[in-house]
Amino acid sequence: MKKGIYLLIVVLTTSISLGQTKKKIESKPKEMERDINFKLDSLSKVYKMKIYSYGTVSDKDGIARHFVGYIEGNELKKKIIPKPVK
Repeated sequence: MKKGIYLLIVVLTTSISLGQTKKKIESKPKEMERDINFKLDSLSKVYKMKIYSYGTVSDKDGIARHFVGYIEGNELKKKIIPKPVK
């Protein structure tokens, strides 16, 4: 009887441990990071300064303004740019 219980415990623990799967990490965040870095590097070349952020703000009138963020001295400054980044 004891051997049967031990055998049952061993079979259950091995089936539970082998049945678990690892989560697969999708590659989309890496692609998204690559696209963001490419856009920021492109903007850095165009504006001849190191660009750290990019954003869009809509006014009350519905006019969208695009800006880039860069560091000057110890401050993060924003500069309005004419066209959106594609």
